[in-house]
Amino acid sequence: MSAPRFELDRRARPGSAVRSVAVARLDYAMSGLAAGDANGVHEARKVCKQLRGLLRLVRPQLAGAYRDENLRLRDAGRALSRGREAAVLVETADALFGGDAELAALAPLIRRRPPPDMASALREARLRLAAARQHAAGWPLRELSAGDLMVGLLAGYRRARRGYAQARRRPTVLVLHEWRKQSKYHGYQCALLGQVWPALRARIKLLKAQSDLLGRHHDLHVLTLALRRNAGSGVGPELARIARRRIAGEQAHAAREALQLGKVLYAREPMDWLRAPAP
Repeated sequence: MSAPRFELDRRARPGSAVRSVAVARLDYAMSGLAAGDANGVHEARKVCKQLRGLLRLVRPQLAGAYRDENLRLRDAGRALSRGREAAVLVETADALFGGDAELAALAPLIRRRPPPDMASALREARLRLAAARQHAAGWPLRELSAGDLMVGLLAGYRRARRGYAQARRRPTVLVLHEWRKQSKYHGYQCALLGQVWPALRARIKLLKAQSDLLGRHHDLHVLTLALRRNAGSGVGPELARIARRRIAGEQAHAAREALQLGKVLYAREPMDWLRAPAP
């Protein structure tokens, strides 16, 4: 099944367009999980994140239904993340250590970690996504207007901008990770409105680049934790010190580059940005 566009149809009523996108993406996610391959799991996780961004866009209209819908998608995404995070850890270790004669011995240590059992996780995710699909078709969005979408977009910009301000003051792992989440939601909201508001499309590319940098920062943090767990199993103190220094240098670079993009993306006050949402 080919991926449906994650973009609202400007010819449809806003509420109908939102429901159509949600249903199409959930059908796509469940089709990918039925195939049972790694790409299907990756795409299903992405759908969970996209739709959590969508939910935030229309949260006032969903009222009390928002919490249950968000938790359903959150828990489905968490179930699927077990296998994906293990694969990303191996990819990160191979990329950082594999071509380095001094550190190459560390990559096999990470690769030998047993993969998580995904059978129960996939069952859980399928059930939650099926329930989300059933509910999405009836979301109470009849009164949703284009103005409501603009209000939701502005709220997402404000949250991401606050995340940037906090990261600039205190760029810790947790603060940068939270900023990434809010920026991703904002990016998904911009993508949804790309057909309605073409000026957002250039911004989406910058948000994706910033998210990739912050994602790398987090992946390197996870690699650091994995090396600590492997202490004593072939990782001498000197080798561990060199590896930590290499990882710290890569993290510092990723954070610097992400903050530079943040300066461009979040320079303007929210209302000024809404009036002319260029990058």
